[in-house]
Amino acid sequence: MNRSSAEPLAEAPSRRQLWVDGVGGFLLLTSPDILIGQATPQSGVDVPILGDLSRRHAWIRRRGSEYVIEPLAEVRRRGKLLEQPTALSDGDQVQLGRSVVLSFQKRHPLSASAVLRLVSSQRTEPSTDAILLMAETCILGPRSCNHVVCGGWKQDVVLYKQGEGLHVRSPGAFQVNGHAVRNKSPLAADCSVQGEDFSFYLERLAASA
Repeated sequence: MNRSSAEPLAEAPSRRQLWVDGVGGFLLLTSPDILIGQATPQSGVDVPILGDLSRRHAWIRRRGSEYVIEPLAEVRRRGKLLEQPTALSDGDQVQLGRSVVLSFQKRHPLSASAVLRLVSSQRTEPSTDAILLMAETCILGPRSCNHVVCGGWKQDVVLYKQGEGLHVRSPGAFQVNGHAVRNKSPLAADCSVQGEDFSFYLERLAASA
């Protein structure tokens, strides 16, 4: 395989846009500490939202398999105003400010990764279908518990961390940036992955300030 086609950068980006053909676009975040806030120029947040928020509104921090939300401005969990860091559970709805509502999902039994979805009418910048909070793995495929549900796929495809880089595994042959691989491969910061019944593209985004 061509070295430049798949080898990860020495310092892998912590923010990427994941485009899954026929499914949608997702913000993929690999840092354990995620800052949410208003989408303003040079806001320095990991999840910029076009809405009535503080510039730096809340942290979501992953500690092992647990996620904790730390309010920097007005935050409600299940309708209750939070005044201190609070653990999140699968199915929680979190309200930021007066109108931004997010759902928190952590459903895969074999992964500590989680998913945030905007329930309210606002959108992220760039626009995404969901925010993927990646621990060690992010699982794409046909099962309802997967982080990205891809109904037309025959089997799961797993993004996973190894060393400082991001890798992909899927049974059998597939292509990374047009180069044939089998079972698994490292991923460059920007790359396309294509198999018999799946296709997606990873695009690096600027790191938060």
